[in-house]
Order: sequence, then C-alpha cells, then structure tokens
Amino acid sequence: GETVEPGQMLKPGDTLDHYRIDSVVARSGMATLYKATDLEAGRAVALKVPHPEMQADPVLVERFKREHEIGYLLDHPGIVKTYEDAERSRVYMVIEWVEGRLLRRILNEQGRLPVERAVAITQGISDALDYMHKRGIVHRDLKPENVMVDDEDRNKLIDFGIAMEEDARRLTHVSMS
Repeated sequence: GETVEPGQMLKPGDTLDHYRIDSVVARSGMATLYKATDLEAGRAVALKVPHPEMQADPVLVERFKREHEIGYLLDHPGIVKTYEDAERSRVYMVIEWVEGRLLRRILNEQGRLPVERAVAITQGISDALDYMHKRGIVHRDLKPENVMVDDEDRNKLIDFGIAMEEDARRLTHVSMS
C-alpha cells in the first residue's frame, strides 16, 4: 500500500501514518469510517476520516475536534474508546474497533426482542448515559444506529458527532417557544 496525501480518498491497503486501511465500514455526509490495523500496537481500530471538503468548513472541523475531545474524555466499558496520538499527518480519529452488530440491524432482523434481552441492553445503554451525564456530556443522537452490540449482548455507544458538553449547550440554547 502507498502513503496517501491529505486530500485523497483512502482505499484498502493504503497506509495513513502507522495505520493500514483494511476496509470501508461506513460513509456519512461528514466522514468515512474504516477498519484499520494499528501497525505499532498490532490491533484492529476504526479510523474516522473527515471528507476533504469537510476540512474546508471551520464549523464542521470544530465539531469533529469536539467529538474527538469528548470521546477522549470518556472511559467506560459501554462507550467506544477514542485513542490519542501525538502526531497525525491529517485530521482523523482513532477509535476502538468493536466486534458486533448495530442494534438497528438486530432489531430489523429480529423485530421485538425478548423482554430480558431488551432490559439488559437498555440497562447497558443507561449505565453509559449515566456516566456521560455525570461528566456533563449529552449524546444528543441516541438511536439504534449508534449502539453496537457484541455476541454477549454487551453494548457500546458510538458516534459522538453532535454530543455536547452541558455548558456549551446552555450557551447556544435557543428557546423554540
């Protein structure tokens, strides 16, 4: 794989700093999520790389930085971990790779979950939210698409793209009444 310039799209086999791109996992309006291998630590990670046109928008860059900062502040088994790196050749996030399936996919495949399972998953989500709220952080985009569930029904909240710290939210809160 070759080393990629900041404006280029990444493809499997490419290297970004010390990460080898393995596959494209998802694409949103703002960023592409890749499964990658951390060649230094020898572990699978997820890389969230903003689209080049997004990097030209200061508002979106700020939002991306805030997502990174919030992710890095949170250390809880029910919340996907964000890893810090000293040097990066461009703006991107390195996130814990979670084996599992999105809660949305499970619900689509199985319809209504058995009560015990639904309660267990809900309790896991509630624990993670409680941890966040005690640190003054609100997720603001909680939905089955943002919950990853592993084979043992442990879950992790993912995607803090529009999460907010409480004080920042108060400053920008506009009454709709």
